[in-house]
Amino acid sequence: MALSDAPKLAAGTKIQYEDPSNPGTYKDIPQVIKIPPMGNKGEFKETTPIDKVEAEYVAGRRKGEDLVIEGNDVPGNADQAEFLSLADASTTVNMRAITTTGRQGDFSLVLNGWKMNEPDGENQLTWSVFAMKTGTVTWSTAA
Repeated sequence: MALSDAPKLAAGTKIQYEDPSNPGTYKDIPQVIKIPPMGNKGEFKETTPIDKVEAEYVAGRRKGEDLVIEGNDVPGNADQAEFLSLADASTTVNMRAITTTGRQGDFSLVLNGWKMNEPDGENQLTWSVFAMKTGTVTWSTAA
């Protein structure tokens, strides 16, 4: 897939996880409705000597962030059920996001549980998976 030269809607973005029984093969997580920002965010460390008036900084370590992935509840879908069971088991999984602009982000998440979100009678049932990014997001062009 070529990279887009014009803005595109996010609708159509695919979120995938690596099949634990078949490394290198990715499965779509069906019915994902919300993903957190993806990327590599570093912190800044102040290094200002006492004789300076203006603060000085250096780039610090890049740290993972607490993330939440939300999806529509479709318990009869085997891939969604497997992803939720990986979250239940607090597994580290390789993930992939393929955007409509042609970018592909590969990254690892430490999953740590999930919950069924509050039903309110006006909306579909949804779940939330809790995670933290570990390591770096590698960006490339989707195939």
